[in-house]
Amino acid sequence: MQNVISLPAYTEHAKLAEKYQQAVALNNLHHDRNAALLHAIYFRCIEVPTPVPVGGALEIALNNGIIGGVENLVSDLITIANGPTDVKWAILSLDILTRQLVLDQTTDHDSFGVAAIPVMAFDLYEHAYWMDYGTNRAAYAEAFVAGLNWAEVDRRLTSAQKISSGVVL
Repeated sequence: MQNVISLPAYTEHAKLAEKYQQAVALNNLHHDRNAALLHAIYFRCIEVPTPVPVGGALEIALNNGIIGGVENLVSDLITIANGPTDVKWAILSLDILTRQLVLDQTTDHDSFGVAAIPVMAFDLYEHAYWMDYGTNRAAYAEAFVAGLNWAEVDRRLTSAQKISSGVVL
């Protein structure tokens, strides 16, 4: 199994996601709801027994859209991780109006496309990598990309495409 983060770090991170989910249940706070959603997507995107190549609807959307292919997405993710440390999430989403994949970077849990359905979330908050990588976000980014569950991202994209098929502006 390709592990992006160690079991102790994963456990600590999962506790944080659970805390957010509890806050949502108790308070229904917008920030906590988004945090819970993004953490759930993040964990699903790194839970993979063996890496699989990009395929299906995801490969088509990446190659034919504004991102320009899998290699560009991977390069962009690593560039974002190596960039300013105030960026806390990289979120690959389906824009439901253009029906194209977009990659947003945000400094919090709330600032990403309003007409977007997240299909992949890359957590760049310190709690995601500090235990295993210290200040080395670049090594964490390499591990994230190497351990990414492309099949899960493809599954989420396929579902998002079905949801967005009837949306018009």
